[in-house]
Amino acid sequence: MQTVFRVLLGCSLLLNAYYLFIKDRGAGSASPQQQMTVQGVTVSDGAPPQPMAASDSVPAPTAAPEAPVTSSGARVADTAGEVVEPESGLRFISLEVKGSFAQTFNEALGRESGDLVSAVFSRILMWRLDLKVDIRKGDRIDLVYRVIPEMNQVEIAAARYHSKKLNQVFEAYWYKPSDRKFGSFFDEKGVEVPQTMENAPIKDYEQITALLRDRPRHQGMDFKTPVGTPITSPHKGRVTRVNWNPPNGTCVEIEFAESKVMAKFLHLSRLMPEIAVGKGVSPGQVIAESGNTGHSTAPHLHYQLEKSSGAIMDPLDFHKTLNASLPSQEMAPFGQVRDRWSRVLASKA
Repeated sequence: MQTVFRVLLGCSLLLNAYYLFIKDRGAGSASPQQQMTVQGVTVSDGAPPQPMAASDSVPAPTAAPEAPVTSSGARVADTAGEVVEPESGLRFISLEVKGSFAQTFNEALGRESGDLVSAVFSRILMWRLDLKVDIRKGDRIDLVYRVIPEMNQVEIAAARYHSKKLNQVFEAYWYKPSDRKFGSFFDEKGVEVPQTMENAPIKDYEQITALLRDRPRHQGMDFKTPVGTPITSPHKGRVTRVNWNPPNGTCVEIEFAESKVMAKFLHLSRLMPEIAVGKGVSPGQVIAESGNTGHSTAPHLHYQLEKSSGAIMDPLDFHKTLNASLPSQEMAPFGQVRDRWSRVLASKA
């Protein structure tokens, strides 16, 4: 009896092995406990994800309407808010501030889009408010914007901020004057929101993406600009160092003659041939071209100022600053842009 029992047990084990290993492997499928479907992709233990065919047991999702496409062919993210310009994908959204801007936008748009929109919106408002002390819960943000995820880019057409602490409403409208290479943000009166510096080291840039007062550990001021943009010396001086630190990429240091302030220009694409240690430079002289070298993560100029003691200086304190106003001939076309978006902000809020 023991012999018969052992034979039957062995046959049973062989049959189970056949179904568990040989047959299942030949069919290329997993057991119900092993298989799951995540966002239309079949995932099995020990096997790479495979696209699910429309004939599989889980129905194929209904195709969503195609997202708007920009002039460059990039698709606009389908995010929160009401579409106000279908051809471009611009949307309107009104939010109550919950805490930080990042928290507010992340709750409304999700982490990825929220972080992008929060960063761009903060760069606009930082010129009119102290973001560390002036923001209050219950403040309101009205925004016309679009997110282009594959370009990691946010475009804001109009913004309005209602400040409880200051009892003021701040407005900003994107507009490109005819005599500029890049557009900027202007308030309802045509005054540019970002400040500009006299004798700045760079004339053509899209925006200032970092200020010393916002990122003290960064130690400089960042100008977003394409590779190859001319960089000039703000004052008369002498070249004291070039290419001294690999993380900085191609770089140059100039000591200004009168103030003895050291100016550092980092992440350049190249230096002009005449720029070498000991050489003198004159105000407005082109010394280099902007780049994306060293540990830079995007094309920009890092501009840093230091006293002779080594103490870091804020470029906005060293240079005279002003808020430029649009010339009279630009006010009519700007007014059309402002009035259009102002109506949207007012009617949707």
